[in-house]
Amino acid sequence: MLREWIGAISCRPAWARRARRSSAAALAALLGHAVRTVPAYRGLRQGTGSRIELDCFPLVAKEEVAAQGESFVCSELSRSSLVDFRTSGSTGVPLIVARDEVAAFGFVYASYSIAADRIPSFRSALAPGRTGVVVVTDNSDRGTASWINPALGDAFCHHLVLGSSDAADRELIEILRASIVPLLCARPRCLLRLAEIDEELGGSHFQPRAILASGDNLYEDDRRRMAAWFGCPLRNAYISQEGGFAAIDCACEAGLHVLPGRAVVEVLGPAGSLQAEGAGELILTNLENWAMPLIRYRIGDRAVVRRGACECGFEGPSLLDLSGRDAPYFHIGGRRFNPYRLNAVFELLPVKQFQVVQHGSAPPRVRWIPRCPDADIPAVARLIAEGFQAKAGTAPGRVEAVTSLGEPGQKMQRYVRLEPL
Repeated sequence: MLREWIGAISCRPAWARRARRSSAAALAALLGHAVRTVPAYRGLRQGTGSRIELDCFPLVAKEEVAAQGESFVCSELSRSSLVDFRTSGSTGVPLIVARDEVAAFGFVYASYSIAADRIPSFRSALAPGRTGVVVVTDNSDRGTASWINPALGDAFCHHLVLGSSDAADRELIEILRASIVPLLCARPRCLLRLAEIDEELGGSHFQPRAILASGDNLYEDDRRRMAAWFGCPLRNAYISQEGGFAAIDCACEAGLHVLPGRAVVEVLGPAGSLQAEGAGELILTNLENWAMPLIRYRIGDRAVVRRGACECGFEGPSLLDLSGRDAPYFHIGGRRFNPYRLNAVFELLPVKQFQVVQHGSAPPRVRWIPRCPDADIPAVARLIAEGFQAKAGTAPGRVEAVTSLGEPGQKMQRYVRLEPL
């Protein structure tokens, strides 16, 4: 931990210099860097000394990055010096996103400082050596961890796991009740589950100073319920491995404001034209990751982009009506099950794409596309069923090989739960 803390300290000045750039300056610098050093973009150079614009860059699909990932990595940086991050894999095959040390500092440490600047109740509760942030995940394949965050004045960040067992979940709530938690970070589905367990236990309930939700769609009725139960400010953020910490809403709840200098957003309209605002597929350019620039990246979400002033004082692009971020629980054997634990099953097999659907509480059904035409379909199907049984404690209802999933251009959800008719 000491080595990581010292490394983070050394990256802080460089990150601060990078973060001080305006969006226009950051974009110009990133585009110039990309055409000079990133193999996937080298052919876009317009001539010696000419300035390249965003319009010169093509759209980049997730499948293209998955297949040619290293061609998007800066060739002037030592590969061993980069830090690899993994997407959750809600659609398609999970991606490896490489970050340079400065971008990694911004994502792992400084993102919380950005949240603190926008949530006064969080900032005022911070103290060196005390808990600053509690991150709760429902992926029980991940372990607990703690680290010192120099971007928060050396407050601690704790990573905790929900869903290991009913007893462990109750113990987690008791720990949180006895703690001062300046900021609680989790997916909306985790926050709802924490509120449920807290209510079931009765007595005085858990009250963090502030909440940051991200990762799933945050619906208004759920937002009202969580704000009422926890009794603290709740902010919604747009965060992804590919795009970093790109946007956060304000106290006015008038959309997610895109953070200056961190991302550029565009919209791909129904006619196939790129627009600065409007409704359609969200196109994202991450300005902070120089190790693996993803420029005009088709992240798979849909949104309305609106530009203008907010009553909070922000002026610029905001995201509204985000869709495509739903992530359900399954109900298996009378308990909740996080289906993302199944990712590891498919990643070890010659499976190009898959989808698991549960109707009500019936055994989930699996559809999958072989990675190669000569795959041994019965053998792979057997391994899928065995891996499913090992992770979920029950066999799938059906395992079926198919040739396609979803419509072209549609964001295909890996895990879908449907209520029975």
